[in-house]
Amino acid sequence: EEEEEEEENDEIELRLARLEHLMERRPILLSSVMLRQNPHNVHEWLKRISLLSSSSSKEIVSTYSLAIQTVDAKASIGSISQVWIDFAKFYEVHGDLDNARVIFEKATKSPNFKSVDELATIWCEYAEFELRNKNFKQALTLMKRVLFVNHNKEKRINNASNTTKGEYDALLVQEKVHKSIKLWMFYCDLEESISPENARIVYERILDLRIATPQIILNYAAMLQESKFFEDSFHVYERGVNLFKFPHSIDIWRAYLTQFVDRFQDKKVERARDLFEQCCEQAPPKDCKEFFLEYAKLEEQFGLSKRAMDIYDQALTKMKSASDKIEVLDIYVKRAMDFFGVGKVRSIYEKIIEDDDDDDDDNGTTKKKKKKNRLDDNSTKIICVKYAELEVSLGEIDRARALYTHASQFSNPAQDGTFWGQWNDFEVKNGNEDTFRDMLRVKRSVAASFSQMHFNMSVVEVPADALEPQAGGGGGKEGDADAKEQNKQTTTFTNRGNHCCCCYCSC
Repeated sequence: EEEEEEEENDEIELRLARLEHLMERRPILLSSVMLRQNPHNVHEWLKRISLLSSSSSKEIVSTYSLAIQTVDAKASIGSISQVWIDFAKFYEVHGDLDNARVIFEKATKSPNFKSVDELATIWCEYAEFELRNKNFKQALTLMKRVLFVNHNKEKRINNASNTTKGEYDALLVQEKVHKSIKLWMFYCDLEESISPENARIVYERILDLRIATPQIILNYAAMLQESKFFEDSFHVYERGVNLFKFPHSIDIWRAYLTQFVDRFQDKKVERARDLFEQCCEQAPPKDCKEFFLEYAKLEEQFGLSKRAMDIYDQALTKMKSASDKIEVLDIYVKRAMDFFGVGKVRSIYEKIIEDDDDDDDDNGTTKKKKKKNRLDDNSTKIICVKYAELEVSLGEIDRARALYTHASQFSNPAQDGTFWGQWNDFEVKNGNEDTFRDMLRVKRSVAASFSQMHFNMSVVEVPADALEPQAGGGGGKEGDADAKEQNKQTTTFTNRGNHCCCCYCSC
């Protein structure tokens, strides 16, 4: 019996040991199942390698090799370049730099990449590996090798420029990597930190390949200005605004115009004017406000006040946003008051209000004319109120009252209590009993017009076929009667629309 108990205990311990071993191997076994389902899942391969961190180096290396051989980049989930990079870093961590370089070299020659960016990432990591190990010249050599020497640069440029898009896409990533902006930016950073003189060559090469971005243009110009090559930096800005259009060139224009004016001030005003004219002409209405304001500021400081007024007027004509127009108009009026006085301010207000009004033809009918400074009703009302406040400050009460009367047609008394409150306060301070009654009469008339407008918008037309007599006995007379009643009601409301809501007079 004792022997049987010992055998049973041994059997239990063996089974428990097997279970513990199975539980320890569970993550690896689960990873194997996942990889059998999809052997091209890069994330699962990297997860499997992290599970083997406590295993022998030989097993980890064999897993890396198996992953590289198995994964097809075109069908992969994740980037195969990360497997290559982690493989090389594994050797680097263990101090085997030679084998790390061998891995990087094999990676740069492998055609198994989904995109050019993956290969560019390999080259950048290769160069950073050399930088971490203080091999600065070797890092520069690697960049020159991939961008200039490898595969005959002139032949690659010709192939890339003379082939169709389909033929270019069919090229190996190694034949297209020389145009990777990621590599060129990395190379620029290296040259600027090690040899700033050669950085200009790199930037010029980027511009020749036509792969520059607006940020590269700004970086190039900033580097030249740090080296006191101001005129060369302006030439770079000029090339940048020719390469890019709005809205991509907006940052280049900002830097170009600001630095040019700060550099030359009143010495090259004509050239600055040409630049501002070119920029304001190219800028779309939503982006032109800041450039018009800077242009006007230039004329105020170093040019002619009259030209500054013309620039503000051009800005109001080109811009579409009502809020931007009101903002520019406030600045315009303030500058006009400082330089030319009240007469100029009045002409500005009158011009923008008249441009937004309707024009009457010889027959007395209202005809829309082409509006240069078209504003919505609310903006026109705001401008009229500003103009009226100016007239009040000058003691021109009658002119201010006329402006309030004009603006009242854009203000619904049921919704806009602020405007009518302002007019009420104005009449209390500056009017009399007759003018106050006139304001109330106008208010009632405007309320009636808005009420009638709302009614007309609410009417739904009755389809013509609904008024036709229905087929069958007796339906025709009832249909005719309904149609006559509908026409009668419509005529009644139409006649009422031309009269006051309270007394039906023509007021």
